[in-house]
Amino acid sequence: MKKIPFIFAAAFTILFSGCSTEPKVPPLTLSADTDCTIKINGTEYKCNIKYLSDSVDAITISSPPSLSGLTFRHADGKFSLSYDALLCRFESIELPSGSFPVTVMNIMQQLRLEQDNLSLSPSSDGSCYTYSGETQGCSYTIKTDSSGQLKEISAAV
Repeated sequence: MKKIPFIFAAAFTILFSGCSTEPKVPPLTLSADTDCTIKINGTEYKCNIKYLSDSVDAITISSPPSLSGLTFRHADGKFSLSYDALLCRFESIELPSGSFPVTVMNIMQQLRLEQDNLSLSPSSDGSCYTYSGETQGCSYTIKTDSSGQLKEISAAV
């Protein structure tokens, strides 16, 4: 008879305690230096992206080999292209809206604007997170690693 309250308490604890918990979704890291895969309209680029503040972005392509070493940089409203020792600076530049650097920089700018309201979705195994959005006529999806570090951008322009 004395065991009944103990059994009841144990059953109550098991029934009303959480058997599983939602994984904690990390915040998207947007001030970093990261290697990333970028897929735009079926073309894949391997890049290093430096996004240091609201006004500085740099994208250095490592693949495909024909573009390896090419760097696009946007800082304080100015744009530059560099390759090895060659450097071209522009006060303003009109690149096609669907071009690689414009697309990536528009996505990064949109991610900064939405950073506090992003809803990253975990993968089934919890190894990465995804987010889909749209900016200036471009639909995109990003993937992060388990810490929230950007690892992939896919876009359709």
